[in-house]
Amino acid sequence: VEAEALPAMRIAKRYPTFLRDRTGLGIPFTLMIYTNSRPLDFLPCFQQVLPDMNFWIAAINDFLS
Repeated sequence: VEAEALPAMRIAKRYPTFLRDRTGLGIPFTLMIYTNSRPLDFLPCFQQVLPDMNFWIAAINDFLS
């Protein structure tokens, strides 16, 4: 099902953010930058901050676009 085919519903207030998180490039971009430059013991900490990094990458991208 394509996202454009779904009708917008008023009760689904977080759906745009959910769709943005799933279709954006924040997480792949972050993984490409940091996983090669850090040792493997950094990964548990990195996994916990990944959602925040994704949010800020998407927000800055939207602001600059």
